[in-house]
Amino acid sequence: MGSIVATVGFPPDPQLGERMLGSAPYRGTCRQCVAVGRCLLGFSRTEDGSDAGSATRDGWGAVFCGTLDNLAELAAEPGDRVATPAEAVLATFQRFGKDAPARLRGAFAAAVTDGRQLWCFRDHVGLYTLVYSERAGTVAVASEPAELEPVLPTGLQPDLDGLEALLYKFCDGSAGTHLGVRTLPAATTLCADGSSVRLHRYWRPEHLIESARLADDEIAERFAACMSQAVARTLTGADAIALSGGIDSTAVAAFAAPLHRARWGRPLGAVSAVYPQHPTADESEFIRAMASSAGLVLHTYVPAARPTDHLEYWTRLTRSPVHPQYTISETEEMYRCARALGYRTVITGEYAEGLVEMRQGLFRHLLRRGRIRTLARHLRGYRANGVGLGSLAGHLAVAAFPRLYAAYRRVRGGPRVRAPDWLDADRVRQARRTVEATRPTWRHAQMPAFEGANLAGCADEVCQEVCGVRVRVPWADVDLWEFFMSLPAEVKFPDVRPKGLVRSLLRGRVPDTILDRSDKTYFDDAIRDNIDYKALRRWLVEPKHRLRSIDYEVLAYRLHMEDLELSEFLWAKDLASIQAFLALW
Repeated sequence: MGSIVATVGFPPDPQLGERMLGSAPYRGTCRQCVAVGRCLLGFSRTEDGSDAGSATRDGWGAVFCGTLDNLAELAAEPGDRVATPAEAVLATFQRFGKDAPARLRGAFAAAVTDGRQLWCFRDHVGLYTLVYSERAGTVAVASEPAELEPVLPTGLQPDLDGLEALLYKFCDGSAGTHLGVRTLPAATTLCADGSSVRLHRYWRPEHLIESARLADDEIAERFAACMSQAVARTLTGADAIALSGGIDSTAVAAFAAPLHRARWGRPLGAVSAVYPQHPTADESEFIRAMASSAGLVLHTYVPAARPTDHLEYWTRLTRSPVHPQYTISETEEMYRCARALGYRTVITGEYAEGLVEMRQGLFRHLLRRGRIRTLARHLRGYRANGVGLGSLAGHLAVAAFPRLYAAYRRVRGGPRVRAPDWLDADRVRQARRTVEATRPTWRHAQMPAFEGANLAGCADEVCQEVCGVRVRVPWADVDLWEFFMSLPAEVKFPDVRPKGLVRSLLRGRVPDTILDRSDKTYFDDAIRDNIDYKALRRWLVEPKHRLRSIDYEVLAYRLHMEDLELSEFLWAKDLASIQAFLALW
């Protein structure tokens, strides 16, 4: 996976860079640091790795880690002689300045300097992580918090307010888990000169919203071209699809399988978790149908990892809490399975949901734009699916009179919440109010959530490095995102079926049994069977440090009774991750 570090305002001592990189030895022991004017740049990678490097010329310098998918196109630019991603980034930045990252494609993090100023950025969607610390104008940037420890006056220290925000899920992406450490938002360039720090958004796709005017056949053609390109950029020849029975991963498999066979003359691999003991979670039927249709070499396994397994190991290794909604033990199990089968790249169907199925504010958008026929078609569709008239009327009232609805909710005292009795109900209610107050309009919902911090990204990067695989996400390809963002509402959401447009576009590529699925996959029973009360008690009964908003005595009783409801367990799992992190101090 590799990593990068960069500083400005500190003495540009390569030994400082070595200490920073050495704080995360699992990212590689092949390290290089160089002083460029007042700035320091450094990178690390494994001995056999090629995913990190540096470049210098004409008093400028750059470091890069990750994958640059359009290196060939950048190398073909007139006047530039580039052979490595770092050289391409440097040449592009010298030509286009702080907006240069918008021209890059891939999953990466990078830093560039002219010897006086420092610019740091990561990919548009934020697949790679960059964190930074700022103090009195001095700035240090790194791939993960552990690498900032040598430059922090008191070393790494937990941020209790940030941890509570993380637990209650109302942080805005700027809240951190370590004091003095912030995560650089995706699609953003950090500009520092030793006296000030500025954040500049280099990708502003707002102008693309509903800009396309395409016929049906043009939409199908454009989708096929964008998806083929996105998938082709991720293939390496040692690839496996993380295949489920849903639309997201099967779409990737449908495009990747023929490209892989054409390039390397052998079938693409697939790795799938199956749940024979839990029929509501098992998608074996659909997985086998896709593997047969695409000619995949299918490998299945029955998951054995529990959500709290290896929690102490991963927390100590990364010196960060495992982020909510990310279960690193289950991810590790899948990565190790793929690596044991000889695969080096795991291709997933993640990010599709946020790209093709964000309907927040759709009714209001259609009303304001006067698209009554489209609105009526959706209302008829929901009614045909059994949605009551009262519910539909309520949604229309919210769409037509949003301010009146907000006032009504304030009078009613905010959203009703059902939370475990050992949590602070007011904090849960505050989080829900924050979500409602910041709920995006339809136009904002169509844009990727690149302003978030993606706090789970760092843990996943480390997990990939330890397990010996790289993860690629075709649905996060920028050109594919811009295509979907450009589609008008009535095109992107032609009916009330989840991902209705994509289902239509995949017809003939993905088996009909998958495209026409009306059932849902539920993992509730599988999760309940994997609750490890012993591990939960270890972290949550008489913990070393306590969050003020938790009633640990009531929680201890609930854990002793071993009868947590599913939602209660998910809260407890997230708190256990935070307590394991706090136990480091």
